[in-house]
Amino acid sequence: MAISLLGPLNKIINETTSQIISSKLTESVAGVITTVVSSSFTIVDDTLESIKEATKETTEEEQP
Repeated sequence: MAISLLGPLNKIINETTSQIISSKLTESVAGVITTVVSSSFTIVDDTLESIKEATKETTEEEQP
């Protein structure tokens, strides 16, 4: 059912949305976002681990 208010744009809109669906663009974008978020949290974990190691108290036996 076409939206009559859009008139001549209906075909362009229909073809564009069909291409987006058939190319699975949304799935690809979701995969990229998931990878970016996951990598970011890994970097945060590594940074926190470095901060923890840099700020830990040393005992007299561990001092050079």
